[in-house]
Amino acid sequence: MKNLDFTNKQSTDVQITDNEILYDIKLNFRLLRKRFNKFKRKISKKIFTEILIVTTGECPIDFIQAVKKQYPDKNFSVLIPIIGNVSSSMSKIGTDFDYFLQNKKHSAQLYKYPLNEDNINIYGIFSETFSKSCGIDYTNIMHLSSYAKCLRHFAKKLNPDIIQIIDIPYFWGIEFEKEQKTSAKIYQIIKDFSKYQDLEPFWACLNIIDKSGMMKLCNDKFMKKYIASLFKIKNINSSAKMYECLELIYNNYTKFRKSIESIEDIEENRIFKRLNSRILKLFPQINIKDSEYINPMHSSLKKCDFWSVYADTYYGNIFTNNELTGSLFNIINKTKSKSSPVSIRADFSKHKICTQFNKENFREKRNENKKYLLKEFSQNRIKTNFTDISLFENEDYKIYGYLDYFLESPLIFCSLKPFINEYGIDTAFSTILKLFELNKNIQAIFNIPNGMKNEYIKKFVNFCENTSTLNGKWLFLDGKLNLPQFVSSSDIVLFPYRKNIVSELPLMAIHYGCVPVVSNIGFLNDLVIDIYDDMENGCGFKTNYLNYNTENAEIDFLTASIKCINFYKQNHTGWNIIVKNALNTCVHWDFEIIEKYNNIYEDIL
Repeated sequence: MKNLDFTNKQSTDVQITDNEILYDIKLNFRLLRKRFNKFKRKISKKIFTEILIVTTGECPIDFIQAVKKQYPDKNFSVLIPIIGNVSSSMSKIGTDFDYFLQNKKHSAQLYKYPLNEDNINIYGIFSETFSKSCGIDYTNIMHLSSYAKCLRHFAKKLNPDIIQIIDIPYFWGIEFEKEQKTSAKIYQIIKDFSKYQDLEPFWACLNIIDKSGMMKLCNDKFMKKYIASLFKIKNINSSAKMYECLELIYNNYTKFRKSIESIEDIEENRIFKRLNSRILKLFPQINIKDSEYINPMHSSLKKCDFWSVYADTYYGNIFTNNELTGSLFNIINKTKSKSSPVSIRADFSKHKICTQFNKENFREKRNENKKYLLKEFSQNRIKTNFTDISLFENEDYKIYGYLDYFLESPLIFCSLKPFINEYGIDTAFSTILKLFELNKNIQAIFNIPNGMKNEYIKKFVNFCENTSTLNGKWLFLDGKLNLPQFVSSSDIVLFPYRKNIVSELPLMAIHYGCVPVVSNIGFLNDLVIDIYDDMENGCGFKTNYLNYNTENAEIDFLTASIKCINFYKQNHTGWNIIVKNALNTCVHWDFEIIEKYNNIYEDIL
């Protein structure tokens, strides 16, 4: 018995020992695996912060170069829309992306541009809905919504740490998408809030809902009833399918929707009010609190990790002036803690002009550029088609009027886009005509690409052509210009903007010593110092009003322009000081500006 007991006891002791050994092995294995994974994570830890810049404009190469020069740990890529056809040098990446828009299925493809000398990865999105050769109008709801859908999909595929998106409502319509989450932090930059006008829910809904949402809309009996009423007023057969009816309304929206001021059209407005109300009941996720309208930028402000605007002045105004922001005023104030102003600069070192100059030799050299421009746009040159075509970006341009070869007269330059109110085209025209009345030998160059398609602009050009009593000479150029040559040759440049328009042209003008006359608003107010406020640093002339939406806007801008002309004619020494101050003004990316962007990147991560 004892032997038996002893044997059993020995057997038990051996079994316990084996379990202990196995436990120790497993424990050590876990420890080794933990240390290995820690080491693996350490060596695989990303050295660079991946930042994807999404924009509708040109690739911001100079900004990226400036940031990488100070912070090499920032790795940038750029995502832009492809305008026109896909180049054979581009390489397609991945599979097509299919999306739903206006009752139809569309597709988009991601391409990579050839590697550039700066080693910046540039990607392009091609889709028939917005890649047309005539260009993209991102105030157009169709282009806005379709591009937003595509960029969200492809931005997620590129998997950056930060998506820095400029002037596009990134989150618009995301409520109707599946797998909408992204690990990237969203940094939204807005140039001007008034660009994104309030949209009626029915109008917005046709662009942002998905296929299942469209089926829900088409099967709703109230929607059918209201659309039938609308078609009855218009004497249109409403027996077609709802999809076809909605497409007809979409393509002829302005004909269906009439102004509220027109009494005879009031019934159409009542029907659209019912359509808007019904949409918000069918799709409550697109309803914005305290607003019966849909604003594309609302969701982006609410959901992004950080947002900025260009210009300290504009940033200060949007929190106190709801005229600048409309229905976004409340959400802007609510999200103030995750916002800040930022600045924009440019690099002009690669520009080629007729005669290069600096602040030491500008008195002689700038005149050589002016002589060149006056010669190229003389009457004889234009008549014989001998004008230097390098002054234009392409051959698609038209020339109206001509200049005299008279160096002593002030040469005024004004380059605008064909948006009358935003760019203050009416103010620019009235200012020049008044200056012609008050002065002799003033010469003015107007540049508005595709301007002659606008009736208002066309009437101004026709008036100048048919008026022989103008004291000065004028030139109207309908086409894209080699802008550095024009601002380096002109004496004065006009910026009668009514909105916070941010572009490189004011920076370029100051860089080349072309004295700006500007409206005192936003970006222009921050950039230009009035010579009457600061003789040591003043580089231009500004209007008196901080908010340019005033009844006296034209008078105010004319007053500033007259001051500038008088200074040019009566105070040659003082004029040279203004030009030199402009040339001394830093319009390039400096440490403080880049540091602010870097702080934002670090904070949101």
